[in-house]
Amino acid sequence: KKNMKKIAIFRNQLFKNSESFITNQANSIVNYNIVYLGRKRLGTNSSNNMDMVISDLKGKCIREKEIWNVVFNDPYPYLRLVKDLELHLIHAHFAIDSLYALPLAKTLKIPLVTTLHGFDVTTKRMDFLRSGSPSWINYSLYSGKLKNNGDLFLCVSDYIREKAISNGFPEEKTIKHYIGIKIDHNFVDSNKDRTILHIARLVEKKGTTYLIDAIKKIENHLDGFVVNIVGDGPLFNELKGKIESLGLDRHIKMLGEIPHEQVMNLVKTSSMLIVPSVTAKSGDSEGLPTVILEASANQVPVIGTYHAGIPEAIRDEVTGYLIDEKDINALGERIKFLIQNENLRNTLGKNARNLMCEKFDLDKQSFLLEQEYERLINEK
Repeated sequence: KKNMKKIAIFRNQLFKNSESFITNQANSIVNYNIVYLGRKRLGTNSSNNMDMVISDLKGKCIREKEIWNVVFNDPYPYLRLVKDLELHLIHAHFAIDSLYALPLAKTLKIPLVTTLHGFDVTTKRMDFLRSGSPSWINYSLYSGKLKNNGDLFLCVSDYIREKAISNGFPEEKTIKHYIGIKIDHNFVDSNKDRTILHIARLVEKKGTTYLIDAIKKIENHLDGFVVNIVGDGPLFNELKGKIESLGLDRHIKMLGEIPHEQVMNLVKTSSMLIVPSVTAKSGDSEGLPTVILEASANQVPVIGTYHAGIPEAIRDEVTGYLIDEKDINALGERIKFLIQNENLRNTLGKNARNLMCEKFDLDKQSFLLEQEYERLINEK
């Protein structure tokens, strides 16, 4: 696409399996050329857009350059990478990463847009400091620089915007922007099988342990339904042990991490999705889990908690159900009720899809995003 302005999409670790929402958004941008920029690649770039990381630099001492960048936030390697590109704007995902994009944006005198996703504005400062991660420690010490010098902060839900403002992000530079998901307008509803789906990185805030407790309460009412838990994480073995000790192995299957395409096939054919998120002890909260949007767009009802941005994507008793965090009795009752009422599952699913078309269509949301890009580029 000749003559179009260039935008760098910045993430320290590019192409993580669990972050397709970043590439989906970038790939839906129509009026700008996109370049992915980061410290390292953790996965593969599935788009036609160019990508550049520090290890692409020729010459010795690449590892040292990476470490130097992590510790001292020196933009030198990025300046070398982009020296032949004329960038017009940088859009970084997560506040921690954006702090690393800031010196580059300042040197190039171009606007910096940051998407705040959740943990970056909900985690307590002391937990960042204690994390042992140089990037997180840097952020806990120097986040003020980003708050003062960033040009625009996009918050993935109203809840995250409130959190960001109470955390010192300037209100006038902070807006809610749903990323949205690709809506298939030639959608044909798949046959749903007798599965209950839970997709999560297995960490405390995902509330997986409460789903297991809820299933234990209703195990005699499952009527042949099976729970599929998709994802990996630090709690994998602990949760697996819990399922075994409760004698639930025939009802709950842990599938580990699987490719996005396979995950989407499971989403399309499941009867319901469970998102029992909770606030972690560190304060870490969700922004707005993309999986809710993906399930809803495929006419799958979702049971979620009154947590963070989740109530913005589920309308209680209209598109799915909302329950209090950690309320295993309510969670069990809602699951049981949906197992017993197939027509209701269909109705909730249809309503959920309508809500996605109305509020969370990726193309509509990206059109709004491009207007923000244009405004900032013209202002600089």
